[in-house]
Amino acid sequence: MLLNMNHEERIGKFIQYLLENGYEEIQLQFDTDAPSVNYITAVKATRDEFFCRAFEFFSDGDIVENFSDGGCDFVDDIYPDTQASHPCYKKVVERLRELNDKVDEVEFLAKPKPSATIYLLNGAIERIY
Repeated sequence: MLLNMNHEERIGKFIQYLLENGYEEIQLQFDTDAPSVNYITAVKATRDEFFCRAFEFFSDGDIVENFSDGGCDFVDDIYPDTQASHPCYKKVVERLRELNDKVDEVEFLAKPKPSATIYLLNGAIERIY
């Protein structure tokens, strides 16, 4: 399975927390060379600036935040204890289990309404609302 089981619940909460805190788009990516590693990239753009946060979720339970200067730091959960997952996250996880290793990445949005887009390796696209 592509989704790192040690972080399944945490990834959903990371995604929703980032969307609730000004990031417009979150990408969940899978490493084909190291299948036990999942990546989240959060993107926020304004008229003058572009912001990006990137996290790596490792199978041993570690989470690393990567910085644009090339540095990185181990992090714990960045969200409050009461944080909910993205509304589409459970459906995405179920679909990922069905698709197994045929997924390239998943994009999560909060606006105009919560949605997720699954990009398959064969070029197909699936949307979940």
